[in-house]
Amino acid sequence: VHSPSSAATAPASKAWMIGLVLVVLIGGVGFLIYQKLIISPPPVPVAGEDNRVQIKLLVDTQCTFCPQDNTILLKFDQSGITYDVQRIDAFSEEGKQLAQEFDINVVPAALISVKGLDQNAEVQFALQSLYRTKSGTVIFPESFLDGQPRTLTYLTTPTACSVEPNTIRIDAYLDYACKPCAEAHFILEKLQTDFNQLDVHVTPIQYRRFTQPQIDAALLNNTGALCAEQLGYFDSYSECAFLDTQLLGAIDENRMVSCLFQAGAKSKEKRDEFRACIEDTNKTMQNKLLENIRQSYEWKVPSKWTPAFIFDCKYSFVGHNALPVFLCQSHPELQGCEEIIEEAEQRALQDQNKQSPINIYIPDYNVRVITDTN
Repeated sequence: VHSPSSAATAPASKAWMIGLVLVVLIGGVGFLIYQKLIISPPPVPVAGEDNRVQIKLLVDTQCTFCPQDNTILLKFDQSGITYDVQRIDAFSEEGKQLAQEFDINVVPAALISVKGLDQNAEVQFALQSLYRTKSGTVIFPESFLDGQPRTLTYLTTPTACSVEPNTIRIDAYLDYACKPCAEAHFILEKLQTDFNQLDVHVTPIQYRRFTQPQIDAALLNNTGALCAEQLGYFDSYSECAFLDTQLLGAIDENRMVSCLFQAGAKSKEKRDEFRACIEDTNKTMQNKLLENIRQSYEWKVPSKWTPAFIFDCKYSFVGHNALPVFLCQSHPELQGCEEIIEEAEQRALQDQNKQSPINIYIPDYNVRVITDTN
């Protein structure tokens, strides 16, 4: 005999079980949907014909030694971004119009369509965050990121820069607390001896540093160079100061005065004048360095990269060892340049199969250079 209470329990128990099964099923389906829509990454866009990045690349086609590419192409290749490139002569009518529209002063420069950049979200974010965008186009100037020295061509030049007839003008921006800059000073001296057509303008410039001792040391070194220039002992003083810095690890006011003496300032009056100049009580030389930095901005010379050079108020590059080669590439008519270029090409072939911390293209121009293998 069954009691009424036990008969009612069975249907209730069965309903509870059915409800539990439904909850589990709904929860499982919901979890799968969540995994699919929220946690799983969005599908990568397929690079079809209509999703390729379009690049207009402004270059100096008239220059035989200038790059006809921009490093952004290498970045795209490494990132798997598909693209089409249209190379345009910056001095053609179309090139001039694009340069004016997008405010471009230095080439090679890439005008990159925003459309298609979603092939790689990381690259898209970096480009649109760091570079100017106008009319759906990212403006990417060439930069000194891959394989220095990299030659740039200026489309316009400051009015203060002009090339005298029958001369080759070189503007050198050198930080005399920077070892390659001092080496560049020696190479420029040798070039001036070999080629009397050169009109060299050296501008001491202090690029950024991150600690107070580094800032103070660089300021002292560059101030000394400016003061020596003011007194007429620039070349010999700079050589002595550089060697002292390299051999002794640092330079102080007494050593700087000694260098001026070795450079030819035998009178006590000259040395006292030099000491007063490097103490820079009125910050005259410090202000001169700041003015040099402002001058470099007019050229858009990257102040964190030195030594930097501008040839004939038109071409710019960074790096000192290639100075003789670049001079001969831009002026192959100079006597002796054929041999310099041939030797450079041979050395480049030798360097292809070995890693070298410093590529010294012309050994004769580096006889006084202390190379750094670190």
